[in-house]
Amino acid sequence: MTNALLLLLLRQDMDAGGLARIVNNSYAEDEFSFKAPRILVAKARGVQCFDTDHYRAANPDVATLSTTAAAWTHFTFYGQFERRPHRYGTTVRCTHRMI
Repeated sequence: MTNALLLLLLRQDMDAGGLARIVNNSYAEDEFSFKAPRILVAKARGVQCFDTDHYRAANPDVATLSTTAAAWTHFTFYGQFERRPHRYGTTVRCTHRMI
């Protein structure tokens, strides 16, 4: 296909409501519904299973978070969606919580 033909098809699609499909997508309209399951899994594991020291060391921009709770909250609501390096503990207590 030539560039001119592609441009023509794109314009026709935009005229037929294509722009609305691009601008109004389900993720943009309801981001929380997509994030909620992962937030719930993180909360189910719990802060006691989260390696806060590793999270702070691997992410220098959050190293200044002064409490374990602050680092955990950052990871739960932001860090996991930014694909930040993290790890959970492997104690029996932590693995049992996931069963």
